[in-house]
Amino acid sequence: MDLIDRQLFGGHSSFNAYENHNDMKKAHSQKQSNSTAAPSDLVELGHITGAFGVRGMVKIKPYFAESILPQIDRWWLQRRLPPAKEAPTAAPAAHQLFEVSECRWHADSLIAAFSDISDRDVAESLKGMVISVSRADFPVQDEDEFYWVDLVGCWVYTVDEEAVRELAVGDEDYVLLGRVRELSDNGVHAVLHIDRYRDAGDPELEPQPLLNAKGQPQECLVPFVDAHVLEVDLENNWLEVDWPLDF
Repeated sequence: MDLIDRQLFGGHSSFNAYENHNDMKKAHSQKQSNSTAAPSDLVELGHITGAFGVRGMVKIKPYFAESILPQIDRWWLQRRLPPAKEAPTAAPAAHQLFEVSECRWHADSLIAAFSDISDRDVAESLKGMVISVSRADFPVQDEDEFYWVDLVGCWVYTVDEEAVRELAVGDEDYVLLGRVRELSDNGVHAVLHIDRYRDAGDPELEPQPLLNAKGQPQECLVPFVDAHVLEVDLENNWLEVDWPLDF
């Protein structure tokens, strides 16, 4: 079980609220795009650090060493100011579509050329622009590979024997553990950061978040490895794991 392009930097994927908990395998997310404007499923993959060479190429800092940017030829660029300089009420800058004619690795950075840019000064003016791509343009992954961005927002159910014995409703063989908030990489494998939720006990009611003494969400960390992640159903927005509730 592998994860591809391990970044979660400001993706615009949207996930619907919990509904009909009685049916674990129910879709919870929808993604739509508008062909006349920036699509709603943009995922940030890097930013431009400056010009490269004299022919209008740019140098890019990807957000992960195995970035998929070289495999995608439609990039959406957006200008952003540092938080301290940006007016609180200012509307975000519009995304601009750029067609990529070339993109390749250069040490631990990427260099790229755009179809309509051949001047170094123009390329330098793009410094600081954030690069996003549509999730719909991601390369198709193998059956047992997953993009991190697709796992964020998924509901997580555990089949841990003790948890099922104590908390399962009726003859269910799973218990709600929580919802994926983000992922990280510990150098060996990916880790799911799960906000804990408690089943409300009524299929008409949404699960309730579990909070600590300070009113902050309780978190559970689950290694994303075959031994603990048993099934991933992205179509219906859920994961099945074997992990204790109180670990």
